Amino acid sequence: MILKRSIILIALSITYYILGSLLSSFIIESKEIKISELEQKQKTVNEQFITAQILSQELDNVYNVFEENLATSAKDEKNKEASMEFLKYLTDVMEKYSIKLNQIIPDKKIKKGLLTKIPYTISFSCDYEKFGQFVNQLESADRIILVKEITMKNNIDNIKNSDESGDMEIEMEIETITINKSKTI
Repeated sequence: MILKRSIILIALSITYYILGSLLSSFIIESKEIKISELEQKQKTVNEQFITAQILSQELDNVYNVFEENLATSAKDEKNKEASMEFLKYLTDVMEKYSIKLNQIIPDKKIKKGLLTKIPYTISFSCDYEKFGQFVNQLESADRIILVKEITMKNNIDNIKNSDESGDMEIEMEIETITINKSKTI
């Protein structure tokens, strides 16, 4: 009787163990597959979210540049020749990078449709590294600045007479571009 009970108990235990193992592996396996699918889906959604954030920031930058270069009236400061705000920006940047400014010559503004272009000729002295920093700063400005021409004057006499500073004479022709709100400006 005890032997019969022991055999039945062992048989039930083995059956329970096998049945439990099969069911748990079936249930767990399906969950593992589902988890890996969800992880892949989450990764894709996260990449899309990051892309959307980057695009949103870029659109904010585009909007800010557009807003900074939009003139609402003909009397707007941005439409004036030799805008004091822009000239101050240029001199501040040059001072920041220790660039020796020789002269800034604003030219007559040019109106083409909704755009107003104000040309400037800038003459200054600096080395290549400072020049690169200056151009980089112009590129990241809130104003739309078009570099028309760069002339570097670094002849042999300049090199012989230089005090090893490596400075060269540079002349740049740039234009600020302003978008007018309507054609009546």
